[in-house]
Amino acid sequence: MKQLFSHSFIDSFAYRFENIYQSLGFLLPETALLAGIVLLLLLAIITRKAYGMRIAFWAVAVMMATLFAQLFFLVGQLRSFSSEAPLYLMADTLCVFHPLQIQARIALTLGALLFGVVFLFELLGRHRNESVEWLFWGLSALLGLDLLLLSAHFLTFYLSFELSSIATYFLLSVGRQRRQHEALIKYVLFGAFASALMLYGISWIYGLAGSMDFTQADFWHHLQKAPSLWLYIAWALFAAGVFFKLSVVPFHFWAPDAYEGAPAMSLAFVSAMPKVAILAFMMLLSRQMVAFAALQTVWGQLLMAVALASLLLGNFAALRQQNLKRLLAYATIAHMGTLLLPVVAIGYEGAEAVFLYYWAVYALALFVIFALASHQQIEQIADLRRFHCSTGTKLAWGVVAFSLTGLPPTAGFLGKLGVFVHFWKMAASYHFALLLWATALLSTAVALAYYIKIPYALFFKQESKVGAPTTGVDAALLPAMIIALLLVLAILWAYPFA
Repeated sequence: MKQLFSHSFIDSFAYRFENIYQSLGFLLPETALLAGIVLLLLLAIITRKAYGMRIAFWAVAVMMATLFAQLFFLVGQLRSFSSEAPLYLMADTLCVFHPLQIQARIALTLGALLFGVVFLFELLGRHRNESVEWLFWGLSALLGLDLLLLSAHFLTFYLSFELSSIATYFLLSVGRQRRQHEALIKYVLFGAFASALMLYGISWIYGLAGSMDFTQADFWHHLQKAPSLWLYIAWALFAAGVFFKLSVVPFHFWAPDAYEGAPAMSLAFVSAMPKVAILAFMMLLSRQMVAFAALQTVWGQLLMAVALASLLLGNFAALRQQNLKRLLAYATIAHMGTLLLPVVAIGYEGAEAVFLYYWAVYALALFVIFALASHQQIEQIADLRRFHCSTGTKLAWGVVAFSLTGLPPTAGFLGKLGVFVHFWKMAASYHFALLLWATALLSTAVALAYYIKIPYALFFKQESKVGAPTTGVDAALLPAMIIALLLVLAILWAYPFA
């Protein structure tokens, strides 16, 4: 009992309490997000599922106000940080130690705002009965991803990871039909299995390093002394949960079925938002290993093997797909393989800029293509042949397909070019990296073979229809078409090469 209330214990407790108190001011973005979640919950309780246009409007207004408040606080934080010195929060379990952390959180917020704009008519129209529930789980997932990026401790990382995962499970269940629940159950069970493997991997890492605080140099010094085989096992188990979230090989099995059964609006969020948080965290973790050659070798080889397998399987499996959502599921696996390249080459200058630019282009393209598919109720690629739309809508489909492929004059071309040019710095020195670089380059040609199905069906295989074709522009598709235009104009931005 005396040891429990010793001076050292009291001093430690006082330090932690003071650190938590002082951390509150730095957590204003998360506080704003939490306030929005609480307001949406109260709105759901008060209305008691008596949803309509007015309730949907208030739900969207709460989401937009929350995200703008969060963006305001995040931009203020980014401008106030002039160095990369660690700033520890919440009794050293959260930490802001690199501008990439704040930039990724800003990217999350901007992505959520653009998502709200693109799917505004969906939230207020066809899905207005589920808008409150959908936005509640969407903001909850966003909070989990935000806290994940702040993590300085594996335990905090795991709790944040689970918060975002559970919210994602519910998000994909909104608006589903009963026949589609089988795919969701597969996704949940596979996610629980991957999460258990990751937790087991964290326990291995704790046993090897004697700590779970990965921002401290002692953690990496102790971990580097461990045998290579044990390091491979520990990192592979830990990466299981991360790879599941990214839907890369070998944890990709859930993606095609879950994509096929889920509403397009939910898919747009799940396909883009968690990826930037997980990949940014992996980049920050990789940056910690730069000074430790043995650890970086193990981690880098693991990531390169996964990237190579994802590029091959994702692209070649997409060739056989006729269902649009399944095609996009396999294409997402391939895109994640490409996005792993700047993570592997984090030690070379410009990795962060290339990564953020490529993800931004990828996310915008996904928002547009899922918005078009949702509004026009496109399930199969063959459905595009029977759908007569305006020339502007057809051009939007074509621009998105070419941007996802990486063809000029779209922003997707600049994004892929930035990734290839940056990764060449590493590929010129390592044989395995050179093989991965060549595979990524050749996979663009394979991607063209399945993305070209979309504009080909719209422009060259249109079936005859009685009556005049549609000439006007649907107001609900206007945001998506504007973003498609930006994907063309973005070729003028040389951000990855700045």
